[in-house]
Amino acid sequence: MNETISEIQRLLQEIPDHLKSGHEDGYAEGRGKARAARRAGLNLGFHDPGTTVALFDRIFATDNYGNTASPWPAEPAMSLEMERRHLEQANRHIAEGWERIAAQKARVALMERGGRDTGLARDLLRHFERALEHMFEHRELILRAIDRLQQ
Repeated sequence: MNETISEIQRLLQEIPDHLKSGHEDGYAEGRGKARAARRAGLNLGFHDPGTTVALFDRIFATDNYGNTASPWPAEPAMSLEMERRHLEQANRHIAEGWERIAAQKARVALMERGGRDTGLARDLLRHFERALEHMFEHRELILRAIDRLQQ
């Protein structure tokens, strides 16, 4: 079993390199490794949720002739527009994150005034704050991608 898990890990580590190649044979090689990893996982009894299958299908989509379609847009203008939409969405998520944090702080204060245990509420607040940090990091990645595409 440990050998199979090591094999799955090895296969999953090699997939990004094949995808980064940008060549059809790289996509085909990555697709083959992903399917091999999935099969090995299923043989071990791991569940394969529909989201994983959908991700594989999207990344390794093929047409009726078996040709692999790239999951990334071909035109930079399309990519720039997509990144701008992602930036709008990231900004909305950040605003919503601030609202969640403010509401949770108010809940913690109310619980404290009522003499209740705030341990779990404070834990949740910390998770909200960490999530917001990740949202800001993601927003920065989007901004860098927009800068690259505009050059």
